[in-house]
Amino acid sequence: MRCKVCAEEAGWFRRWCRSCSRLWEIYRQSGEILSPADLLSAFDASGASPRQIEAFLRFDPDGEGSIEDRLAARTANALLAALGRPERQTAQDVARLRRAGRWKAYDRKPPEGFL
Repeated sequence: MRCKVCAEEAGWFRRWCRSCSRLWEIYRQSGEILSPADLLSAFDASGASPRQIEAFLRFDPDGEGSIEDRLAARTANALLAALGRPERQTAQDVARLRRAGRWKAYDRKPPEGFL
Protein backbone atom coordinates (compact mmCIF):
# COMPACT_ATOMS: atom_id res chain seq x y z
CA MET A 1 0.00 0.00 0.00
CA ARG A 2 1.00 3.60 -0.47
CA CYS A 3 1.34 6.15 2.33
CA LYS A 4 -1.68 8.44 2.32
CA VAL A 5 0.55 11.40 3.25
CA CYS A 6 3.57 11.19 0.94
CA ALA A 7 2.62 8.34 -1.47
CA GLU A 8 5.77 6.31 -0.62
CA GLU A 9 5.58 2.57 -0.03
CA ALA A 10 3.99 2.02 3.37
CA GLY A 11 3.88 -1.77 3.56
CA TRP A 12 1.09 -4.28 3.82
CA PHE A 13 -2.08 -2.94 5.42
CA ARG A 14 -0.36 0.25 6.60
CA ARG A 15 -1.81 3.67 5.84
CA TRP A 16 1.35 5.66 6.61
CA CYS A 17 5.03 5.02 5.94
CA ARG A 18 7.49 4.96 8.84
CA SER A 19 8.76 8.49 8.14
CA CYS A 20 5.30 10.05 8.11
CA SER A 21 4.33 8.09 11.23
CA ARG A 22 7.44 9.48 12.94
CA LEU A 23 6.60 13.03 11.79
CA TRP A 24 3.04 12.64 13.12
CA GLU A 25 4.32 11.47 16.52
CA ILE A 26 6.71 14.44 16.71
CA TYR A 27 3.89 16.83 15.83
CA ARG A 28 1.39 15.20 18.18
CA GLN A 29 3.76 15.06 21.15
CA SER A 30 5.48 18.43 20.81
CA GLY A 31 3.42 20.42 18.31
CA GLU A 32 1.98 22.78 20.91
CA ILE A 33 5.18 23.02 22.97
CA LEU A 34 7.83 23.76 20.36
CA SER A 35 8.01 26.90 18.27
CA PRO A 36 7.37 26.34 14.55
CA ALA A 37 11.11 26.72 13.84
CA ASP A 38 12.03 24.14 16.51
CA LEU A 39 9.30 21.82 15.25
CA LEU A 40 10.69 22.02 11.70
CA SER A 41 14.16 21.28 13.09
CA ALA A 42 12.73 18.22 14.87
CA PHE A 43 11.11 17.13 11.59
CA ASP A 44 14.45 17.51 9.82
CA ALA A 45 16.23 15.53 12.54
CA SER A 46 13.69 12.69 12.21
CA GLY A 47 15.41 11.41 9.09
CA ALA A 48 12.47 12.08 6.77
CA SER A 49 13.30 13.45 3.34
CA PRO A 50 12.52 17.11 2.56
CA ARG A 51 9.84 15.92 0.12
CA GLN A 52 8.17 13.86 2.85
CA ILE A 53 8.30 16.80 5.28
CA GLU A 54 6.68 19.07 2.67
CA ALA A 55 3.97 16.47 2.01
CA PHE A 56 3.38 16.11 5.75
CA LEU A 57 3.06 19.88 6.20
CA ARG A 58 0.39 19.94 3.46
CA PHE A 59 -1.43 16.96 5.00
CA ASP A 60 -4.84 17.56 6.59
CA PRO A 61 -5.31 14.68 9.06
CA ASP A 62 -8.88 15.37 10.16
CA GLY A 63 -10.41 18.03 7.90
CA GLU A 64 -9.57 20.87 10.29
CA GLY A 65 -6.73 22.26 8.17
CA SER A 66 -3.26 21.25 7.06
CA ILE A 67 -0.37 21.01 9.50
CA GLU A 68 1.18 24.04 7.81
CA ASP A 69 -2.03 26.08 8.28
CA ARG A 70 -2.28 24.98 11.90
CA LEU A 71 1.27 26.19 12.58
CA ALA A 72 0.55 29.51 10.86
CA ALA A 73 -2.66 29.95 12.87
CA ARG A 74 -0.85 29.18 16.12
CA THR A 75 1.85 31.74 15.28
CA ALA A 76 -0.78 34.36 14.39
CA ASN A 77 -2.66 33.68 17.64
CA ALA A 78 0.53 34.07 19.69
CA LEU A 79 1.23 37.37 17.96
CA LEU A 80 -2.33 38.62 18.47
CA ALA A 81 -2.20 37.61 22.15
CA ALA A 82 1.09 39.47 22.60
CA LEU A 83 -0.56 42.56 21.13
CA GLY A 84 -3.52 42.20 23.50
CA ARG A 85 -6.01 41.29 20.78
CA PRO A 86 -8.66 38.66 21.59
CA GLU A 87 -9.13 37.44 17.99
CA ARG A 88 -8.40 33.81 17.20
CA GLN A 89 -7.26 32.51 13.83
CA THR A 90 -8.09 28.96 12.84
CA ALA A 91 -6.37 26.76 10.29
CA GLN A 92 -9.42 27.26 8.05
CA ASP A 93 -8.93 31.06 8.24
CA VAL A 94 -5.29 30.68 7.23
CA ALA A 95 -6.21 28.34 4.36
CA ARG A 96 -8.85 30.78 3.13
CA LEU A 97 -6.30 33.62 3.08
CA ARG A 98 -3.71 31.43 1.38
CA ARG A 99 -6.18 30.37 -1.34
CA ALA A 100 -7.19 33.99 -1.91
CA GLY A 101 -3.54 34.83 -2.55
CA ARG A 102 -3.39 37.77 -0.18
CA TRP A 103 -0.40 36.33 1.70
CA LYS A 104 1.89 36.85 -1.30
CA ALA A 105 2.18 40.61 -0.73
CA TYR A 106 3.61 40.23 2.78
CA ASP A 107 7.12 39.56 1.53
CA ARG A 108 7.33 42.75 -0.56
CA LYS A 109 7.83 46.38 0.37
CA PRO A 110 4.66 48.51 0.02
CA PRO A 111 4.56 50.88 -2.95
CA GLU A 112 5.82 54.44 -2.54
CA GLY A 113 3.24 56.74 -0.99
CA PHE A 114 1.37 53.83 0.60
CA LEU A 115 1.18 55.46 4.02
